[in-house]
Amino acid sequence: MANIKISELTALTPPAAADELPVVDVSASATKKTTVGEVVGIITGDVEVASNGTATISELPVSKLQDGAARQLLQTDAAGTGVEWTSNIDIPGTLDVTGAATFDAAVSVALGSAASPSLTFTGDNNTGIYSPGADQVAIGTAGSGRLFVDASGNVGVGQSSPGNYNSVFQQIIGNTSRTNAGLAIGTSSSGSAWIGFNDAGDASIPGYIKYEHSTGSLQFQVNGSERLRINSAGLVGIGTSSPSELFQVGSSTNRGTVSVVGGGATTPYIKLDYSAAAGGKTYGLISGSSGFGNFDVYDFTGSAYRLTITSAGNVGIGTTSPGTSFHVGAGGAFSVPRGGGSSFTPQAAITSATGAAGISVGVDGPGQNGRSALFLDDTNGVWGLSHTWGTTPRPFVLMHDTNERLRVDTAGRLLVGASSDSGGALLQVNGNRIRIATAKTPASATDTGTAGEICWDADYIYVCTATNTWKRTAIATW
Repeated sequence: MANIKISELTALTPPAAADELPVVDVSASATKKTTVGEVVGIITGDVEVASNGTATISELPVSKLQDGAARQLLQTDAAGTGVEWTSNIDIPGTLDVTGAATFDAAVSVALGSAASPSLTFTGDNNTGIYSPGADQVAIGTAGSGRLFVDASGNVGVGQSSPGNYNSVFQQIIGNTSRTNAGLAIGTSSSGSAWIGFNDAGDASIPGYIKYEHSTGSLQFQVNGSERLRINSAGLVGIGTSSPSELFQVGSSTNRGTVSVVGGGATTPYIKLDYSAAAGGKTYGLISGSSGFGNFDVYDFTGSAYRLTITSAGNVGIGTTSPGTSFHVGAGGAFSVPRGGGSSFTPQAAITSATGAAGISVGVDGPGQNGRSALFLDDTNGVWGLSHTWGTTPRPFVLMHDTNERLRVDTAGRLLVGASSDSGGALLQVNGNRIRIATAKTPASATDTGTAGEICWDADYIYVCTATNTWKRTAIATW
């Protein structure tokens, strides 16, 4: 075959499988022939040869390409005119994975935003996961951010900047633009909802807040034991799991209870219950029970008022209507223990800022309004004992134990050692002597004196018979 230029050959369109082609066998350094069918069989694809001499292969097995590295993909090159193996795939459109997808390395997506999250769901492009900024992640729904985790691990629900709050609180719910925010824990009607506290990293829960749906109670545990409970009726118990009053401290099975009772239509009071102990009693500190504005100490065991303070400040023992600042009712007594007192450190003291003070003992009732009093009137410079009786006159008596020692009768006579006068004298001493302990000698018969004064010295007894007029009589031994 003579040397002929390929350009001078007659075009054969389309070539048949039996048509022959010259092929250079490089290994043998010789020109050989082959058929079009053999070439097509090597390619194993559909080849379309255009009039300009280019060929289009619609299917090409990977095995016929140059080998690439492990786990590479084939893509067009940057110019778009060729293909290449690569480990980095840039997909400008949508990647549709029908089954499960496994990624051996990190998958990087754009930061996105609340309105256009980076990872979304089919048909819901404004709900998904995005990053508000470096080292942050967020979840959004309906185009708004809902849950946020910042670079320090602080979690915000409805709060995009949880780190702005006190560093003690790392989980924030809600934000200041909301009117209300809350945390709800749902369980079955027979279950319990808990908020527990643990510092050991184990199964122990030394402290918790628990709502028990079966009993409708809210319980608080501290240091491994229940300390406070609010039951379904709203009764509060501290140190007891079964409070019976509005507010109860302690249990009747140990040292008794302290309870707050009443409110609403019931007169409120504090109840001190020690009735479970032998000889124990129950007392109440009550407001307004014996009268509007009164404060009472009530003996529930004995069904009696023991002490009352009125709205005017009067204190009554054994009476609910004291008429004075301190009033002991009928059948009662007021005593001060013996010993320990002096004129400077009294065991019982009554003081007043008005210049007068006193202790009054009286009897109230129909036709009875007697009063006896020990008084001090600093304004007028007097003190002493006083006695009044509104109806029938009564004498004033000083007693020692059960013995009468002094009496001022209704006529004003002073009787010492006698309960009735004999002779009508204003002073009667029922004894065999009277003592004037200190001697006195008038300077002269006209020395200063008041009629009735009597004095003595070693030689005379002196009597003042008129103003500044003295007479005397000698005394002698026998």
